[in-house]
This record gives sequence, structure tokens and C-alpha cells, in this order.
Amino acid sequence: MINLKTHEFLTTWSQDDQSSAALPIGRMRLSDGRFEFSSSWIGAAQSKRFNPIESLPESPAAIKLITDSLPDSWGRSVLDRYEEACARRDERVPHELSETEVLTTIADSERMGAMRFSPESEPDAFVGTSPDMLPRKSELEAYGELCKAFEEKRLLSAATLMPLVRAASALGGSRPKIGFQNSDGSQWIAKFPSIYDTRNMGAWEYVMTTLAQQAGIEVAPFELINGNIFATKRFDRTKSGRRHYFSTRSLLGADKNHEPRSYLEILMIIEKVCRDKAVEAEELFRRVAFKMAIGDGDDHLRNHGFLLTETGWHLAPAFDINPSTSIEHLCLTWDEQCRDFNIDAFVGAAPFWGIGIERAREIVAEIKTVLQGWRETAKDTGLSSTEIDAMSAAVRL
Repeated sequence: MINLKTHEFLTTWSQDDQSSAALPIGRMRLSDGRFEFSSSWIGAAQSKRFNPIESLPESPAAIKLITDSLPDSWGRSVLDRYEEACARRDERVPHELSETEVLTTIADSERMGAMRFSPESEPDAFVGTSPDMLPRKSELEAYGELCKAFEEKRLLSAATLMPLVRAASALGGSRPKIGFQNSDGSQWIAKFPSIYDTRNMGAWEYVMTTLAQQAGIEVAPFELINGNIFATKRFDRTKSGRRHYFSTRSLLGADKNHEPRSYLEILMIIEKVCRDKAVEAEELFRRVAFKMAIGDGDDHLRNHGFLLTETGWHLAPAFDINPSTSIEHLCLTWDEQCRDFNIDAFVGAAPFWGIGIERAREIVAEIKTVLQGWRETAKDTGLSSTEIDAMSAAVRL
């Protein structure tokens, strides 16, 4: 882990696939929550690439804009366990990692989006860089076993955990996962089965992502490996580099993933940053209707985001599409107060989204038509009749 000097600032850089070189966009010190921009460094255009909705004050709330550069539960647990292993090796007492230590330890190549960081005293030394390659697809089985040992809380050495730190510590969510390099050199994320699973989560995510795509929802390329590992291509990486990505949590300056917020706030972001606002609003409406239809209430603020492409800011492809038989409502409200799985009422609220009632009915009809074949898709994926019957409570037609 890098040791920053007392009170030293980190320089924040932007390096996306539309930039010829890394450009400084600010300086920050995580220890006291400060984040400062310097207009002498950057012009308004570059600032807007970093802070597209320009709604957060420079300090201290703008620190929320780096939320996506930090891991949440899964990645953080990997780093915490690694610190414990290092402490055993060095015969010292483990300590709680600071946000600075987390930021400077996770793999630079694996962070979401296009931000990079360096100590102000060493501007050419990006933190978290490593000569190690990402795991290959052929190594997924071995990494799955490592994740299983991790979840079972086996005593693992720092050397054993180091590959997991490299491949997993930058990733969010709660499920065991790693980043890997596909045969064509592209970066993907693989989600492994968990010892706490009560069903084949990977297969069901594959089924629902397949159906979502058929229902007209944009998703990144994906596949099912070995019948239970759900893998998806990273949409914030291209052949020529990184792409800026911000979750709605970071753009809204929220403190937690599950803050009681509204889809209307995401519509506000669309209105602020997207070129074709009507198309983006309709895409969001389609996603929410689909989530209602499969009981997917895990729609928290970090499960939605915006991606900067050659044509401007767009909703990022949908991800984490998982059915549930037990969740009873959405995390976010779809009008001022309601978050129920009530598609008929949701259609009635469409005008507040800038969508006509008839068009909303068409979207819902398209989703329901696709979902009529959910059992066949599940069967083709290899799920058993027992598993399929157990999931029937999730699909609301």
C-alpha cells in the first residue's frame, strides 16, 4: 500500500478513450473529505466531462463524484481480509483501512470509469498500477475456488490473496466476482456462485438478461460459463481506452446505495446531460417496467449510471438484472412516493416521465410478450423444472 505524506493531496486525472493523454482535473485529500478543482488546470469543457450535471459544490460534497472509483461490500471485504493477512505476516495488529489506503491499493486498471490518481509529489506515479495481467478466462475455475475459500473464511496468506486483490478489489456489489481478460483482449467481469446461494444465481441472471435484451433493453455483451458463472463485458472499456462512467449515486451526491430516492431524479439527470432526452427516458421507463415484471427490487442508486461515449452522455447499459420471489417493491420511487410493483399504475404515471399513455402501454405489452417465454428460456439455459417452478412467483404477467 502506498504511504502518502501527511496532508499530501492526490491529483485526480481524466484519461478516457477520447483523450490523447491524462489531463489533471483536480486535487483532493480524502482524509478530511476535501475535493478542490482548479480552473487554472482545466477549462469548462473538461470540467463538464468530469462533473456533467455541475450540481455538486466543489468542497466537500464533490468528493461523492469519486464514489465509483471505490469498491463497496465485495471489493472492500477483499481488501480488509488482505490487510489482516498482511498483519499476520508482519506480526502486527491489523487496522481499519482509510479511504485513502483503499483508493491507492485497488488496481488502477480495474476502477470504474476513466479517473486516475497520483500523489501530488509524484504526478507520473498513478496509484494502484501493477505489471500483473488480469486473469484469463481459462483461470476462472481456479479463481472460483479461491472465492469459495474466501467466503468460507479459511485462513489465507497475503500471497494467496494478492491475485484476488488485483482482480477483485475495485469491484462493487456483494457477490464474489473478479475482472478477467477475454481471448480478444477485452475486459470482462465474472460473477461466481456464492456459498450462501439458494439457487443458481448466475443462470438466472443470464436468463433475465437474455429476456431484457429481447424486450429492447440495452445490455453489454454477456455469457454463461460452466452453467453457473455469469460473465459480462465491461461497458466502460473500449479497445482504445477507458470511458467516463458515473453511477446515479455519485451524480446525486448520495451517501448510501439504498438512500430513499426517486427515478424522477434520474430523469432530472437525463434532462441535464443527455442529447436525446425522450429516447433515454423511454429506455429508463422500459427498464423499470421490466424490473417490476420480474420482482427485481435491487434497483439502488449504484445499479444505474451514465456513460460518456462519442455522441455524449447516455444511460449506461442495464446490469444486475435478477429476479426475486421475496422482494415486494423497488428501492426507488417511480412517482413522488410510490415504489410498488404495480405496472398498471406505473403506466398511468408515464406522462410525468414525458411518455404518452399509449406508448407506455406498448412498452409494457412488448415486455409481457417477451416474458411469456421465460420458462422456455430458463429450460434452454439448463435450469431444472423444480428451479423454474420455484421462480414462478417472481414473474408478474
